[in-house]
Amino acid sequence: MNANRFDENERLRKSVKWKRPPKPMEEKLGDTLAKIFARKIEPRQKKQKGVAEYWNDLLPQGLKEHCRAENLNAGILNVVVDSPVYANELQWCQQNLLENLQKHCPKARIIKIKTRIGKII
Repeated sequence: MNANRFDENERLRKSVKWKRPPKPMEEKLGDTLAKIFARKIEPRQKKQKGVAEYWNDLLPQGLKEHCRAENLNAGILNVVVDSPVYANELQWCQQNLLENLQKHCPKARIIKIKTRIGKII
């Protein structure tokens, strides 16, 4: 009977050992963050960098010192303007700016330019 119990215990131990999940591969945090950065952040930065550079080329000379492309989110280009006067002036040429951005930066998929008054940093 003891021999039978030993066989059962041995079979039970082997079956439990067999069903254990494999140990997860250990990865360094820096490697994980680098993968996330390459997959998620770099493409967005490339897209926004091109828009920001082209935005500065498109702006009329009098607006360049007073307007800054802040970010691009869900097709909306958010622009900071340092005074309501320049915000109003930007509104006058906004449609032309939007059409040019859509033409020259199609990957950005800009559908709207939204302005807010704030400090230009």
